[in-house]
Amino acid sequence: MYLTQDETEALLGRSLTNIEINNFTLYQQIATTRLEDLLCRTLEDVLRDLSATELPLDLKLVLARLFGCLTAENNAEIGVESKRVEDFDISYNQNINNIYALTVQANSQTILKYAKCCNIRSGKTLLQDIKYYDNIR
Repeated sequence: MYLTQDETEALLGRSLTNIEINNFTLYQQIATTRLEDLLCRTLEDVLRDLSATELPLDLKLVLARLFGCLTAENNAEIGVESKRVEDFDISYNQNINNIYALTVQANSQTILKYAKCCNIRSGKTLLQDIKYYDNIR
């Protein structure tokens, strides 16, 4: 584990919820996997390359934010932002499904600093696009 509960709270700037505390290890594993996917390498490789025993503070901050992103995603009320009965009008929140994307974008400089992704900054690969899996069943 790369962050303690106390470090996670400090970096998020808030106390952890009961759900986060009860599932701390699971949330950390998911956040770690997401960060490693973004970096195109394991955090152990990062530590080895830096000859360090713990993550640099900027990477710890990204990891904590990815941890907090899980709670935000779980608490998001997906869909309707506003309704109007007469003349039937519904507005949808376009950003609600992009909490993870917004978190990645906000931390892109740090991610790029440690990434080993062959300088690919955007676009989808075969493995990221579900349409390529339609024929596999």
